[in-house]
Amino acid sequence: MILQVTEVQNAFVGPNGYADYLKNCSYSRMLLDQRGVTVVSTLVPCSLDISTCNANAISDAGRLNLPSGLQAASFTHLVYVIPKGLAVVCGWVGLAEILGPQTWFSPDNVGIFSKGTVMQELLHNFGLYHSWKDGVEYEDYSTAMGSGDSCPSAPELWRLGWATPLAQLSSSTFPVATFKAFSLPATYMGPTGVIIKIQPDWLGTFYTKNVYLGFRVKAAGDTDLQDEFHQKLNVHELDKTIDNNFYAAGDPKASIIGSISPSSSVTYFNFKLHLLTGALSSNGNVIFLKLCRFVVGPDECMANNNGDSSTTLPLPPSPAPPSPPRASPPRRPSPPPPPPPPPPRAAPPPSSPQQQTPRTTLQGQLVYRTSGTWVLMAALDDVYRLPAQPIDPTTSTPVPSGSLVFLKCYLSSPGGRFCSSVADTRILDPVTPFPPQATNNATTLISALVMVMSLTRNSSSAECGSRSGAEVNDVRNAFLEPNGYADYFNNCSYGKMQFDRKALTVVSASVSCSNDILLCNLDSLSSAARQQLPSGVQATGFSSLIYVLPNGFASICGWVGQGELPGRQSWFTPDNFGIFEKATVVQEMLHNFGIYHAWRNGSEYGDYSTVMGFGDSCPSAPELWRLGWATPLAQLNSSSLPAATFKTYTLPATYLGPKGVLIRIQPDWLGVASYIKDVYLGLRTRAAAADRNLMDEFNGKLNIHEMRKEPAADSSFVSPGDPRASLIGVLDPGSALTLSSYKIYLVTGSLVNGGLAITVQICRFISAFQECTPEASLPRPQSLPPPNLRSSPPPFNKSPPPYKPPPYKPSPAPTSIPSSVAPKPPTPAPPPRPSSPSVTKLPPPSPPNKSPPPTPPPSPQPSPPLMLPPKPPPRNNGNVGPPSSLLRLPSPPPRPALPPPLSPSPPPSLASSKAKTISLKDSWFTKPRIRTAAGRLCRTKAECINFRSSRSIRFLKYQFH
Repeated sequence: MILQVTEVQNAFVGPNGYADYLKNCSYSRMLLDQRGVTVVSTLVPCSLDISTCNANAISDAGRLNLPSGLQAASFTHLVYVIPKGLAVVCGWVGLAEILGPQTWFSPDNVGIFSKGTVMQELLHNFGLYHSWKDGVEYEDYSTAMGSGDSCPSAPELWRLGWATPLAQLSSSTFPVATFKAFSLPATYMGPTGVIIKIQPDWLGTFYTKNVYLGFRVKAAGDTDLQDEFHQKLNVHELDKTIDNNFYAAGDPKASIIGSISPSSSVTYFNFKLHLLTGALSSNGNVIFLKLCRFVVGPDECMANNNGDSSTTLPLPPSPAPPSPPRASPPRRPSPPPPPPPPPPRAAPPPSSPQQQTPRTTLQGQLVYRTSGTWVLMAALDDVYRLPAQPIDPTTSTPVPSGSLVFLKCYLSSPGGRFCSSVADTRILDPVTPFPPQATNNATTLISALVMVMSLTRNSSSAECGSRSGAEVNDVRNAFLEPNGYADYFNNCSYGKMQFDRKALTVVSASVSCSNDILLCNLDSLSSAARQQLPSGVQATGFSSLIYVLPNGFASICGWVGQGELPGRQSWFTPDNFGIFEKATVVQEMLHNFGIYHAWRNGSEYGDYSTVMGFGDSCPSAPELWRLGWATPLAQLNSSSLPAATFKTYTLPATYLGPKGVLIRIQPDWLGVASYIKDVYLGLRTRAAAADRNLMDEFNGKLNIHEMRKEPAADSSFVSPGDPRASLIGVLDPGSALTLSSYKIYLVTGSLVNGGLAITVQICRFISAFQECTPEASLPRPQSLPPPNLRSSPPPFNKSPPPYKPPPYKPSPAPTSIPSSVAPKPPTPAPPPRPSSPSVTKLPPPSPPNKSPPPTPPPSPQPSPPLMLPPKPPPRNNGNVGPPSSLLRLPSPPPRPALPPPLSPSPPPSLASSKAKTISLKDSWFTKPRIRTAAGRLCRTKAECINFRSSRSIRFLKYQFH
């Protein structure tokens, strides 16, 4: 049966039809000529191409069978409605060309009669791509470009040229630690000043995405807006390379990262952005908000705001005319984390005593927190946050964490706890060895006080609601149950570090909510918890203080675990990725004893063989040595390892320690200039107790690590900084390996002693491994790429993610590491597990896209359009979205545009435009292809992508002819 032409006609030009939608959403900047809309019915002969759902064959046949006197060339937009039943075999309900005039729809309520479907495909013709959420295409239900039925989102309004910003913020217009207040109208009230565009260039090389804010209300084109987004501030991110350059090709991946209710506060740590929403205006069409960017944490904003955290915000002054358009709790890692803190540098002296309040007698222990924060702790309740790691003026070197120091602190505000700058730093007592007496057989007994926090409502603040916490018994069991945290420490340390089970105290602490607590100020949280301790329980009586935050704080703080390095305090979220994740708890507590994260291939956390990286097993050989838990079977240097001479050892598995379970090599034969790292060998074997969770990659194999020797980091337990214990090799039994940069030749025999030991032969050479004469049965060595002993690894290519639950990303390394030593993302070997990268940052935003290759100059003639991936059939809930079983075609690049002019330049009026709908007959069958710029069809994904990547796109002015 042929679809009724009048039904299709009414869908376009009837009340609240597609013409009204375009007019309302575009603020009349895109109009459909309702008198020019022509809907006809055509009958076409069936063919093989048509029966296989060849979109080009369908459209060609439709145009060839138009009624007499009607020419397709008279219209710029051609809409094809396929016969009933064909959508099932085609696998989509809507299909469009990007930067082209043609669209195809199924003849049903999820195709041509779905406003969201039709609007999405038509806007593809104008260069818009699908909208995303949590890395999933179509998942943004706030816009027709995802799976919604409402107007485009803030970044899409900008890219279409329909709306202009109320403000555009960057480092030059957005001072650090300073709130900016705005009154943001709902987007439907545009086109002028209804979005805020943020370009976080203060992130440096980690600036990969722009952020957009838009206030959405059910009205005009947004009458079908879902409740999830109604009267809320919608936050989006998209790729800045494409967003900032209208000639750049590719999908900017506009992604929704938040929908914020009035009177709320949200911190996007990976953008270093703190956001406060206030009340709505009396008519509900305007939201008041404050924005602040920070360096380390959002409490900087409160410190510089003189304690004013009011969210009832004044109307801002009229902004300058903006430039028009032409950017989830899981296991430890994915996000990239926020950029690491800058390298330590001497802070400039204050400009004048009138501007800052000096405190000239500040004295205490310097402590590093694994979120990237440096604090000076005069006492447990007397803590001051520093702007960076202090510099010793006598040596011009960073002051080691753990040192007792004196300095002059210039407070950001009278009575505050943040030093905006420091001066006259002096080391009163150098860093204390951690752990104490590491090389003897003393046992470290941990007496732990665990405070399980909950929040009570504060009636003076609308934001301060009550929040429950974890169950005290569950937390206690996590420490004391079989194979719990106490057993882990006992097994991995060979009894040298134990929890005092009788002294372990787990208590609940109900604290009153405050703005500082809602900003995840750790000192405020800790102090409030200690003040609520039961009678007779004193924090000073315990060696370790553990705080379990209230429910919901993972998204507020942006991590699941954090520890002091060195120190006695650690903080955890109340979930399976924080306090109830063994690896998270152990990693943070070992930070208290001076142990840093583990590395591999220049990637912090990249070592999966140890809990200090991404593993669930015991510390590695160099970490066992640093902790004082294990002793070497041999220590080799130029005096104990003659050149060209093999030394043979039977090395037991590390879990059989503490004595003689690792080999330490000090390659001083390299000379003073080249000897900068030591090498460690350890056999790892999965064991019932300690290493029960060791991964297969390391089980029954010789694990090879290197660790920084200078400045005596490996050789002295009092040395400062991260020694960067790094996994550089895993050697199977019966193998050989040359460590060229260390001039070491290793040969492994078979496993012995029931698989609990391995035979290892070690030789050092002068020029080549052939100087060593192996036995005839020994295998020829592999050649391990020599470790770069001097140059720094390439930097992270991390993107500041928005908040989304999985996955967590590790925190930046301490600022004592030079900025040139920025790690790369972890090797994607085993999937990262949710332990506690300290600090484990929420991603906020999604992984960064690689920058696309430069787009060639615009071609002189327009090219045929790409065909966008088809809109798939709806899900079970009735919303149009892609079933997981469907093959999604690659997305073509977006439209380029002219560089932004000095004043807004909306698209030309479409008042005289026409649209045409053709209805085809009968039932046919399946598969769309992609039209490339040259006009030919590519039949494979690789062919399409390869062809697409070299095409240039000419700027077009879009209108209906």
